[in-house]
Amino acid sequence: MYYENTPGNFLSLKEKVDVIRKVAVQQGLNPGIFLTENNSHVTFRIYNCPYKGLTGKHATACIMQ
Repeated sequence: MYYENTPGNFLSLKEKVDVIRKVAVQQGLNPGIFLTENNSHVTFRIYNCPYKGLTGKHATACIMQ
């Protein structure tokens, strides 16, 4: 949903991606966020499992493709 008067409307796409990156890192994630050269696509990847310490023997929760 788009809200015309939200503060995010005043940020560039790069600034928005930087905010997402900072929040992800604060949550203990190891993000990879990539913009295409023309800024038409954003790829967001997580390179670690935030649940690994909780899974114990059931590490299948952290198997990602």
